[in-house]
Amino acid sequence: MTGDERTALSHWFPAVERVLPAGRYPGTVIVSPPEGCRLLRLLDGDEPPGLDEFELRLAEAAKSFGYPVFLRSDLTSAKHEPGPPCIVRGEKALMRSVADIIEYQVTNLITPLGLDCWAVRELLPITPSFYAFGGLPIVPEVRVMVRNGRFERSFPYWPAKALAETARRVNGDPMRGGRFTLAMAALKLAANDARQLREMRELSEAVCTELDGDWSIDWMKTDRGWVLIDMADADSSWVPEMDDVAPSHVSA
Repeated sequence: MTGDERTALSHWFPAVERVLPAGRYPGTVIVSPPEGCRLLRLLDGDEPPGLDEFELRLAEAAKSFGYPVFLRSDLTSAKHEPGPPCIVRGEKALMRSVADIIEYQVTNLITPLGLDCWAVRELLPITPSFYAFGGLPIVPEVRVMVRNGRFERSFPYWPAKALAETARRVNGDPMRGGRFTLAMAALKLAANDARQLREMRELSEAVCTELDGDWSIDWMKTDRGWVLIDMADADSSWVPEMDDVAPSHVSA
């Protein structure tokens, strides 16, 4: 199995559902286009046969949560793109988001895999510290690395250099200097809670016992607690330099 195939939500999410209690992962409805509906044709301005049926299926899934919803393909949500297209605020925006996510995927991941499986997910209740990348709400996140079924290390997900150029306050004003430094310090502090880290490690290991291979597991701090939002092949995942990781993230 390739890294892309392992990273696909359709591969790892069933294990998450089996292991974690409800509420520790986003509500998720898997939607597939009808057979023969080749969504890549959207990039050429065409409407493939079955597109209306696919749009109806997405809309029905979204109604189960209520707008706005979170949308992703099997491999990516394109969350770093302006908008971002993964946050869908109404039914009329669904297919525009689908097209934008497909364009991002084939341009940046260089693969058409995973376009036959889409996930409509509840938009988790969060209190953003600020926004970045043209509209993505930023909250504390932790990435846990599990190898051979055992915790290896964890670390705060957001590096300052990835956010500095696009960071904006909740009201849209640019964040500069000390204001940005304080916001990043608050993100790291929230991601260093020892009790929460122990729980995330244990739950991450439990999920990975259901799966082969090595994994990165991403957790987000929401208004209802820490929630597992994503998983990926460990060797394909970003990790910081060890000097940038607090001791609480590497001690057993």
